[in-house]
Amino acid sequence: FFSYRDPRLVDTLADFDASVRWLLEHTHDTLALEEAILSVISGLDKPGSPAGEAKRHFYETLFGRTNEHRKHFRAGIVNTTLDDLKRVAETYLRPECASTAVVTHTAGAEALANSGITLTRQDLL
Repeated sequence: FFSYRDPRLVDTLADFDASVRWLLEHTHDTLALEEAILSVISGLDKPGSPAGEAKRHFYETLFGRTNEHRKHFRAGIVNTTLDDLKRVAETYLRPECASTAVVTHTAGAEALANSGITLTRQDLL
């Protein structure tokens, strides 16, 4: 998950945790999963601008990603099941398993601390 310039920092982190609980604790319709898969695939398959395609090709070459790698990645998305999503959420996204990083200003850090979230401060500069 990510959020950018979020005025609801504390609430958004709670929303992220609630979304994982929602996935794990409720029954879900496969139609919704199919629609989500189609949405992701349409983004992958959408043609880019000439500059965007050149940039994509540059990074694929730089990191050794071949067309075969892209096809394998796409197939993994197409074949995703609800059980796959739940397994990943259970393994990596539950709050007690996840790592959370926040880049914020002093007021945001204070709001997090006041909400009971334990912080470890890292100065970037």
